[in-house]
Amino acid sequence: MDSLGWDWIYEAKDANNFGISLSERFSFGLAWEVPTFLDELDDFALITSNFRLHLLVTAVTTFTLHLAFFELSFSLNLDAYKFTPFDFLVRWDPLYPERYCLGFDFYTLGPNASANIAQSVNECNFGGIGFLAGNIDPADCKWRNYSPNIPLYEIGLKSILDFEGEYYPYRCVNWWSAGWENWPPSPEYLEQMR
Repeated sequence: MDSLGWDWIYEAKDANNFGISLSERFSFGLAWEVPTFLDELDDFALITSNFRLHLLVTAVTTFTLHLAFFELSFSLNLDAYKFTPFDFLVRWDPLYPERYCLGFDFYTLGPNASANIAQSVNECNFGGIGFLAGNIDPADCKWRNYSPNIPLYEIGLKSILDFEGEYYPYRCVNWWSAGWENWPPSPEYLEQMR
């Protein structure tokens, strides 16, 4: 995500990484995503891709407790405004290429707040035996971050800023004419397709 904004950080920790830190971040951002996956619709597998472009105004406050090789972070995220001018969804059946679905939308979301937790661990490759033998090389260590995908708590405020619309309504082309005249398929038809 590319962003324009400002950061503020306060740290009170020693050389052994014991202490606390507090940070603030306010940003205007531009983000995009293209999740592509295999989806099932009416018991048939479709390749689905969903291109989205987002314009965001966000603020994040983070408190981190530093305990040497372990860090625990609590954050409060405020998504003040999110505008998605392009939300393009396409689904395609690889077995019947003439069957596909399209939709092109836009939407905005007003204020949304969430509380999150994350942990960072300085993981090393030398293990317990290497530690006892004194073969400790800091180059063998790497900080890894573990963040749950679900926030601890989330609240969304329905507001006048929440609206959505369509550039092109979602519809499927050749849905029933691509070999599905008899729905649901008979056992003979399914056997014939094997």
